[in-house]
Amino acid sequence: MVYFITGPICSGKSAKLMSLYESTRSGDGFRNIRRFAEGEMIGQDIIQLSTGKAVPFSRITGAIPEGWDEAAFYVKYSFSQSGLSFAGEIIETVIRDHAPRAFIDELGPLELRKKGLYQPFTKLLQTDIELYAVCRDDCVKDVIALFSISEPCFL
Repeated sequence: MVYFITGPICSGKSAKLMSLYESTRSGDGFRNIRRFAEGEMIGQDIIQLSTGKAVPFSRITGAIPEGWDEAAFYVKYSFSQSGLSFAGEIIETVIRDHAPRAFIDELGPLELRKKGLYQPFTKLLQTDIELYAVCRDDCVKDVIALFSISEPCFL
């Protein structure tokens, strides 16, 4: 079963995902957390739910550090290969360990271009793991169609 947590940008989707994880404490996954410098958002880090380990995930144009390992770019965001790899490893661990639930923050424009978490998410959908995924309102119908998700639920 796939449960979608939807809403516009900055509407509390990630917080709801975290609340669901904390209420069950079973399974694993990741969430994104905004990073700020001098009061301005500079991007996001990806955090594994079970361990709290954080890896830089995205940075906006003008805040990309030297040596950044860009894997993809969308609008003004650069996504790091290390962040995407970390998310993929978390998904692989969930699958390998036959976790009861997976928590994914988030699916969107990169996946709709068959980049980002497209491959690991496709693999996750081939299991019987209960899946909770964050997806913005403006992407959810396309995500459902792309991944051929039948009977999605919305939280």
